Amino acid sequence: MQRQKWVLQVAWGAAAFSASVAVFSLIMETQKEDDDDEGTPLLTNGEETQQATAPATVTIASINAALNPMHLSFVQRARVQSFWDELSSSIPNDAIPVPVAAAQIQVYAQRYPEEFPLPQMTHALSAITSGIPAVSVPRPVSRRRSTLSLVGNKLFEMAVDTKGGMQDAMHRAVRRYLERALDLFAERLKEAIKDKDMPEYLQTHIDVAVDQFLPDVKVELFRKTKDLFTTTTAPVVPANTPIDAVAPLTFIATMYMLWDQARACILYNLFPYDHSIWKSLKNPLWWAFNFVGLLPYVGQVWWCYLFLLKDKKDEHQLCQFIIGFKTTQFLTLGLGATFLGIMRYIYCTMLGDTCDVYGPLLSPWNTLFFLGQIALVWIAFFYLPYTERPATTVVSPRGAVRSSTYQDMFGNILHMDRGGYLMKLCGYETITFCITMALALAVNMAVTLTWQRQMLMFWIRTLYGLLSFPFLPFKIPVLENVLMHTCRMGYDERGRTVRVRVKMS
Repeated sequence: MQRQKWVLQVAWGAAAFSASVAVFSLIMETQKEDDDDEGTPLLTNGEETQQATAPATVTIASINAALNPMHLSFVQRARVQSFWDELSSSIPNDAIPVPVAAAQIQVYAQRYPEEFPLPQMTHALSAITSGIPAVSVPRPVSRRRSTLSLVGNKLFEMAVDTKGGMQDAMHRAVRRYLERALDLFAERLKEAIKDKDMPEYLQTHIDVAVDQFLPDVKVELFRKTKDLFTTTTAPVVPANTPIDAVAPLTFIATMYMLWDQARACILYNLFPYDHSIWKSLKNPLWWAFNFVGLLPYVGQVWWCYLFLLKDKKDEHQLCQFIIGFKTTQFLTLGLGATFLGIMRYIYCTMLGDTCDVYGPLLSPWNTLFFLGQIALVWIAFFYLPYTERPATTVVSPRGAVRSSTYQDMFGNILHMDRGGYLMKLCGYETITFCITMALALAVNMAVTLTWQRQMLMFWIRTLYGLLSFPFLPFKIPVLENVLMHTCRMGYDERGRTVRVRVKMS
C-alpha cells in the first residue's frame, strides 16, 4: 500500500514538473519576442519589410467591365444584375468597400448556387483589387509561436472539425432511420385505409396518393431534424441609416416617408417575424387589420391595398397572400353570402312579393368588385414563378432534382416549382373561373328581368366563394409546411422581409 502511494506521488510530481517546464518555456519565448520588438527590427523570412497594397473600394461598373470578357450565360448575367440591384439598395454610394463586396458575393452565392457565377465574380474582384493604387502599409511580420500554443490551436481546429463531422454523421444516421420508419409507416397506413372488399381502382388510387404525399412529409421532417443539429441565430437586421437632420425634407420625400411608416406598421402587425400566432392574438392591431378584410365593401379595397404593400419577390409572402385571400373569399363570398341570401329570402317572403327589392341581389358595382377580386388572384398567381426562395440545406428524398427553370420573352427567370402544391391549384382556379363565367354568360342570355339576373349573379358569386374550399388546408400550420415547403418569412419594424425567428422556451 505504501509503495503504491509512493508511485502515485512520484507520478503527480512528474506531471507537475512537466507542466511547470511547459509554462516556463512559453513565458520565456513570449518575453524573447517582446525584447526583439523593443530592440532590433524584425525581418520576415530573412528579408526586409515589404510594402503591401491595401485595397480600397470598387465600383459596379469596374466589376462588370472585368466580367465582360468571361463567358457567362444569360441566366448568370441576369442573376448578377439582380445582385447589383439588391446591393445598390443597401449601399447608396457607388464606391463599395472590397471586404463588403466580397462578403455580399459569398452570401448571394449561397442563396443562388446554381445561377450565380461565384468563381467568375471572385476572379473579377481579385483582378480589380490587384491593380488598385492605395496607401502602402507595412506587411504584418511573422511572429514565432511556442510549441504549446501551436499544439493548442491545432487541437482546437481538430475539435471544431470533429464537432461538425459528428453533427453531420448524427444527422445522416437519424435521417436514415427516420426514412425507414416513414416507409414502414406508409405501408401500415395503406393497409389501415384499404379494405379487402374495396374496389381495385380505389385501392390503387390510395397507394398512389400515399406514395405521392410521402416525399413531401420526408422533406419537412428532414428539415426539422437538420435544424436540431445546426446552430440557429437571430436574423441580422441592419441598423437604421442615419438621416441628415439639417437638410429639409421635400413634400415628395415626406409623403414617401409616411408611406413607408404606414406600410411597416401594417405589415409588422399582421406578419411579424418575431411573434408567434398566440402572441399576435394579444395584439389589438392584428385583430383590427384582419377585421377590415372581412368587411363587405371596404375589405375588397383592403386586399388590393395589402397586395401593393406586400413583398411580391418573396415566395412565402406571396403564397400567404393567395391563401389568405382565397380563405377570406370562402368565409365571406361563400358562407357569409349563403347566410345573407337565406335571411333575405325569409325577409322578402314575410313581406310578400318583394324579392325584386329586398331579395339577394348583386349590383353592378359589386359585380365589378367581384371581377377585380378574380383578377387579383390571377395577378398573384402570375407573380409566383418570379419569386425568390432562400437557400435550403435539405435535399429532397426524390433525389437531386433540378428545379424547373425557364426564361420568358423578356429574359426574366421563371421557377415553376414555386409554391409547391399551391401552384397546382392555379389550374383548379382556372376551372372555377370558367364555370363561373359560363354560368354568368348563360344567365345574361336566358334571363330578361334585371332583378332576376342580379339575383342569379349573386348566387353565382356565392358558388365561386364556396369553391375556394380547397385552399383551406393550406392555412393549417403543419400542412402548410408539407404542401408548400417555403421558408417562413416575416416583416420587421421597418417593413423589411426577414426570416421568421422562432423563440425557444
